Formats: sequence, structure tokens, C-alpha cells
Amino acid sequence: MVLKYVRRGDTDPFVPYLAVNFSTLLALASLGILIYFFHHVSINIYNVVATIGHKLVGTIDDQIEDNKHAAKQDKRDNAPSWETVVGSRQTRSIPADVTGYIQSIGHFRLVEPAEQYNVCLKLERRAGPFIMQGSPLLTYTPAVKVREEFEEAALEGFIFRQQRSPVQNIEYLIDQINQVAARALTELK
Repeated sequence: MVLKYVRRGDTDPFVPYLAVNFSTLLALASLGILIYFFHHVSINIYNVVATIGHKLVGTIDDQIEDNKHAAKQDKRDNAPSWETVVGSRQTRSIPADVTGYIQSIGHFRLVEPAEQYNVCLKLERRAGPFIMQGSPLLTYTPAVKVREEFEEAALEGFIFRQQRSPVQNIEYLIDQINQVAARALTELK
């Protein structure tokens, strides 16, 4: 805006010195604030790794507690294998209805419809990976007559998100620690 008022003339050149000096002062102040920002917001790599490590230990502890709880609920030690249950029966896969990362699987939300419709389930995916719409999530046998209701109820046990998260996904936290280590190694070169 100031440059519009700068005129060049032989007799009466006009330069708005006050505005030019003020803008130079603002530019220097901005540079000072940027330096202050970089100085005070430096990322301490040890804090980052410690935070990820605490999340990893917490997630592992949660998984152990969930497994203990599930073991108390289900006392069947001699459950038959999937191949034994299937035998020559017909099986059917339930495909994913969305694309994204499987954030978590509600195992108890899968057991309820399986007991209600008297079917045996086999999980085809675990929590964590990216799944395309139409990819099989689980397989069940025997293929029930009212399969739409059962499949809708079973799909409610899966939670999808657009980004990875550490919920039920220990590998995600381990990958984060690996990425920090890889970047630290590249910085040493």
C-alpha cells in the first residue's frame, strides 16, 4: 500500500519514510519472534520417546487385562479348531462396509450376535491395518438364513477411523518408536 504513494519526480520525489521505517521495524520484530519461537519450542527427543513408551506400556497392560477378563468369561479350554467346526459346512465372509483403519474390535459385540444366531466366527483381520471397502473382516459358519441382520450386528463390533491410533494396536506405537530412531540415525550421518 505504501508503494502506491512513492513517486519519482525531478522536482518533488515523495517517499513515505515513516511507513517504510515502521514496516522495517515490524519485519525485524517478526524475525525476533520467530527466533524466540524456535528457541523455546525445541522438541526434546527424550520426552517424545518417553511419552510413546508410556503409551506402549499402558496399551500392553490394557491388552493383558482384557485377555484376563476374556479368559474369566470363557472357561472352555478344549474348544475345537476352525477347521474342525467348518468341516464340510458352508461358510460366508462379511466384507467391510467402509474404507479405513480398524481402530478397535469389540469382541464381546461379536460374541452376542454369534450366540444369538448360533454361528461360529473366525476373525480375518485384527485391529490396526488399513482395510479397503469389500475386504473380508470375518468368516462365519453355518451361513444363517437371516444373514443381513446377523452381518449388520457383527459389523457393529468394528470401529473404523481414517488415521491409525494406538487403541488395540501395539504395533502402531512400536512403529512410532522405530520412526524416531530412524530419523535420529539419519541426523547422525
